[in-house]
Amino acid sequence: MKKILFSALIGLATLTSCGGAGTSGDGQADTLSYMLGMAQGQPDQIAMFLQQVGSDSAHIEDFLKGLREGLEMADDPAQLAYLQGLQAGFQTKKMGFANIERQFFGTDSLRHLSSEQYLLGLSDGINKKTKMMIGGVKVGPEQAAAYMDSVGRILQEVALEKEFATEKKKADDYMASVAKQQGVKPLSDGVYYKVVTEGSGPRVAEKDTVMVRYEGRLIDGKVFDQSKGGEAVPMPVSGEVPGFKAALLAMPIGSKWEVYIPYKQAYGARPMGEVLPAFSNLVFTIELVGKK
Repeated sequence: MKKILFSALIGLATLTSCGGAGTSGDGQADTLSYMLGMAQGQPDQIAMFLQQVGSDSAHIEDFLKGLREGLEMADDPAQLAYLQGLQAGFQTKKMGFANIERQFFGTDSLRHLSSEQYLLGLSDGINKKTKMMIGGVKVGPEQAAAYMDSVGRILQEVALEKEFATEKKKADDYMASVAKQQGVKPLSDGVYYKVVTEGSGPRVAEKDTVMVRYEGRLIDGKVFDQSKGGEAVPMPVSGEVPGFKAALLAMPIGSKWEVYIPYKQAYGARPMGEVLPAFSNLVFTIELVGKK
């Protein structure tokens, strides 16, 4: 019954819809096209969309102008490539640049990436030509990616040091105080440990998977991770953060240590969601039960 009624309504709409310019000659298809546009013709929704991308409701007519041109150009391969480039440009500037600036420059609102230099690098990469040299080697996409990775990490840490100066000082002061505690010994790269139980077994290798009971705490005593139910769990030594791995490689099997890991040998300066704040030193109680 509902299908018959819907078909009748479609037929009625087709018969009563306006003809003229822009019609395809297929009355039902024209009516469906009109209804599709009408269904999406909600000014509040369009205004919300424009606001999300950095515009506002005052530019709805400009949006419609661009929409019309896009519809007209979509069937032309050359124009389609142009449209994709146009969209990529908007996304790169509004999202890509914004994310990279946040990562590399932090809260410094005066530093911005250059669209012109980005386009120059993109063009030189596509055309395989550049005058840029690093260490006597002409820059290509691989060298550029490596530069972004290495310099990006340095810039990120500088930005984070500025943004989280209080947290960094607290973390550094904590490790300095740990180094002075009785029974605490240095391990490597700023990692310290204190023997709770000294094991008599052999040491493990980086290729090994070991069985471990552990509890991980922040310097305020908050537990952020632990082996469940007091059971030993398997861990690939090579997959652990540097400070944890250094402890596993140094402990004889059967040992139980208290290990103090500075942020540089853990997860770095960046906060990890709600679990780890910026510049998180980690304190682990580690019991190395054996190898799997």
